[in-house]
Amino acid sequence: MGHYFSAVEGDPLSTSPDSYVMSSGMSAFFCDEGNRTMAFIGGNAYCGKCKSIGTIIGGSGCSDGARLYDIPSGRRQAVAGDFVRCKCDTRPVILPRYGRGWIIEDTSGSYAHAQSAGLSWSGGSETLAFDELIVLVDEDDNPIPNQRFRLRLGDGSTREGTTNEAGETVRVRTSVPMDIELEILV
Repeated sequence: MGHYFSAVEGDPLSTSPDSYVMSSGMSAFFCDEGNRTMAFIGGNAYCGKCKSIGTIIGGSGCSDGARLYDIPSGRRQAVAGDFVRCKCDTRPVILPRYGRGWIIEDTSGSYAHAQSAGLSWSGGSETLAFDELIVLVDEDDNPIPNQRFRLRLGDGSTREGTTNEAGETVRVRTSVPMDIELEILV
């Protein structure tokens, strides 16, 4: 069992102070830390030591089953401790800085889950450890305000609403992990 932090845009690399994880260009934002894009295996990172752009290749020890999977891109979430393939002889490692609010508990062999660090919500007698907030953005990563939407949760319930000025849908908090399907309403 291991604990890992989500890797996000701007996280440093172990090689030099001017090394960093680059924006994934995807619409997966980590809202708790300045709306940075989440990093994915196959994404890019700049290595200041060899002055090249490398590829995030994994290797932290976090299992694939514990990492978020982005269906449209077919990529898995990168975590702190993953390696970057650049021109250096020794591969740099992603260091945790900005994604430390997303802790991944890899139970290796059982189901794994992720939760926001240090946050829990009470819903009666159960703890609501799973917290999701979807942000709608356009192709230039600008928030889409005032967009009607419907969320279908894995338990069969639905949530409808309109995005706020930051493009945010409603926050979904549950005690168990579940699929969330987003439908844009016209």
